[in-house]
Amino acid sequence: EFSLLTYNVLANAYADWQPVPKEVLPWPRRQRLIVEEIDRLSPDLVCLQELDQFESINAELGSSKRRYGTGHFTKRTVSFKGDGCAIWVARDKFDIVEIQTVTFDCLADSNNSLQGLLKSKSQRSDLLTGNVALLAVLQERAPSRRVVVLAVPQLHWRPALTHVKMLQAAWLVQQVHRKCLKLIKHGLVDDLQQISCILSGDFNSTPSSAV
Repeated sequence: EFSLLTYNVLANAYADWQPVPKEVLPWPRRQRLIVEEIDRLSPDLVCLQELDQFESINAELGSSKRRYGTGHFTKRTVSFKGDGCAIWVARDKFDIVEIQTVTFDCLADSNNSLQGLLKSKSQRSDLLTGNVALLAVLQERAPSRRVVVLAVPQLHWRPALTHVKMLQAAWLVQQVHRKCLKLIKHGLVDDLQQISCILSGDFNSTPSSAV
């Protein structure tokens, strides 16, 4: 067994827009509370989205007194605010095989295999959102040696653009599946049943949505 924690932490750049008391919003206060919660729960995997203070929180979570080591971060491709997704992996629980960034703007490419799901070409420009995900391949330490494929996305936020979220989710699942097939091809596992896949992020969607 292993444990995972995932939060959208609200980018500091967006904090002033929130209808809450201003004294609860400063990043140093929120970072302290986030780190305290992570210390209290001590999850094996930490996944944060809408993070724009990676260096600051990584200095805490990646310190030698904690389990995680240096985190991994990918920033949105068109965000002038600089937020993105991050992962920390407990060194005593997992070995990191690889971590890569998945970009969603490639969905706007006319050659993309999912373009046929769009109702009109006018929807193509909607797909240039700059959203990203982290895709990690992990292997549990002995005796289990179980392989885990972990995807940590932040999908587009606008409620009206449901087709964008749906295509982003479909693209992410496709990338996870392709990664699993590559793991079989390269001999890390024998079949798909030996891989645990987890999608853990901010989907900006309700349970009843197409996503």
